Amino acid sequence: MKNLLSLEKTSHFKLVNLNFFLELQFQQISEQIPIDLALLVYQDCHHRSTERFFREFNSFQLSEAELNGLMTHFKEQELISFFQVSQVGEYESKFLYFCPLSQKNDELEYLVLLTETLLSSSEEKIIIIQSQVIEEYLNLYQAYIQQDNEIKSLEHLIHKIGHELRNPLSLISLMAENLKLSFPQETGQKQVLSIQETIKDLNQSLTQLIDCGKRSRLKLELSDLRLIVLKSLKNFQPLLTSKSITLNYPQDKEAIIAVDHLQIQQVFGNLLSNAIYFSPEGGIITCNWQIFQQEIIVTITDQGQGLSSQDLKHIFTPFYSRRPGGTGLGLTIVQKIIMDHGGSIWAENLPSVGTKFTFILPR
Repeated sequence: MKNLLSLEKTSHFKLVNLNFFLELQFQQISEQIPIDLALLVYQDCHHRSTERFFREFNSFQLSEAELNGLMTHFKEQELISFFQVSQVGEYESKFLYFCPLSQKNDELEYLVLLTETLLSSSEEKIIIIQSQVIEEYLNLYQAYIQQDNEIKSLEHLIHKIGHELRNPLSLISLMAENLKLSFPQETGQKQVLSIQETIKDLNQSLTQLIDCGKRSRLKLELSDLRLIVLKSLKNFQPLLTSKSITLNYPQDKEAIIAVDHLQIQQVFGNLLSNAIYFSPEGGIITCNWQIFQQEIIVTITDQGQGLSSQDLKHIFTPFYSRRPGGTGLGLTIVQKIIMDHGGSIWAENLPSVGTKFTFILPR
């Protein structure tokens, strides 16, 4: 292959992984089909590659204007299937192929290939299959970007609200302490204690809220997921015992990964707390992980009632809670921690009964 263009590279973990994936897809195409050029182009003729990629990979020295000229030929055509045009512009001996990539945000994008020979039907089929795989990854990436933007908006809002509430709560706490000293009677003492307990709960919720809105400063260190789960197991043992719930995890399966130990411990704590709460008496909670060269995939499953369609849609939305009296921030914080580590998380219902949370952490 003489030329290979892919998505613009940034320092963002997810985007770099997507670039790497696309380059692999293009490489697979080039190993089966002799192509001169491979890139992704929007319907408005803008492509995803930067000038640096043109200088580095473009053996034809194809400029932005020339590429736009090629794309203009097809801008007004509604291409809904594989499309081929020969003898384009000055490249009369070349064959240009377009394969539309549908996206969930209704944007149309094309996988564009330039070849020296006409493709056979079997080669066209290879292109179509590869484009379907790329299409799915682009949709996943769009969902990730939307998720990331929502988190950034949340950070700004929480930072503002959190600090505005902290001072009044401190003042109320001080006044409650003064009231406690003023009421020697047992009845008055109980009322003041009730106020103080409420303030304590509010402060705890506010701390969660502010933590959710902070820009994370990860303290990465090599940690074994087994030890993190073991600590959570000890913390939740009274709850597990009271409901006769069994928690299974791979005790003999070492999982060393560089993470912020305390934050990932919070992730397991929140997910296991939910699993215990929604599990029936005598239920089984299973925590497992798969280790790959570049990442670790962790799953936590329970045997509860599962998630409604509304739950699945809003499960990570701030202040959305399935638990009476819950703040609705636990899973939002979990999502933020995972994303701060460059990973991703999602929830789904099991085929029979129960819920499965899956998160991926880069190694």
